[in-house]
Amino acid sequence: MEQSKEPAHRANELAEKANQLMEQLGESSEYSNELSEQTASCWDRMGDVLGNINRVLVGVQHAIVRNHKGNKINAIDCLVNEQGRIPVEMHTELQSTLTYVSEAFAHETGCLVEVLVDGVSQDCYIPDQWLTDFLQFYGISDGFCDPSTGFVADGLESDARDRLHNYFSSCLG
Repeated sequence: MEQSKEPAHRANELAEKANQLMEQLGESSEYSNELSEQTASCWDRMGDVLGNINRVLVGVQHAIVRNHKGNKINAIDCLVNEQGRIPVEMHTELQSTLTYVSEAFAHETGCLVEVLVDGVSQDCYIPDQWLTDFLQFYGISDGFCDPSTGFVADGLESDARDRLHNYFSSCLG
């Protein structure tokens, strides 16, 4: 009779041990999830810090360009965006400088963007089809682009040029 209880007792012990192991596994899994969340949070903060460092470096680069004496309107071609790119990299198929675009459209009415460079107003010409590109390139397109077309909304071209004027002038002024 004692022998018949032994396998049942052993089975109960094994089941209890299995339950303990499952509890430990659950606790380990919870701890692992907490560590994963903390790691993700650290990476998010690291991304924020790197973003701040990047903005500072862009500002430093703009200050270096701004403080170069004798700058002309072509200094815009040296202004990096937050990805560290210059305007010539905006369109890989065209690879055109703003200076070239400006000269090509100097005869077009309504394309003028006056820019303060070293305290002197200089003319730059940006056609409508390039407005969106420059606004997006420098991350200043909020409120201008029509979501259905992706281009500067009709009637906002002058305001978009004003924003570019303000941006370029603040960088080169």
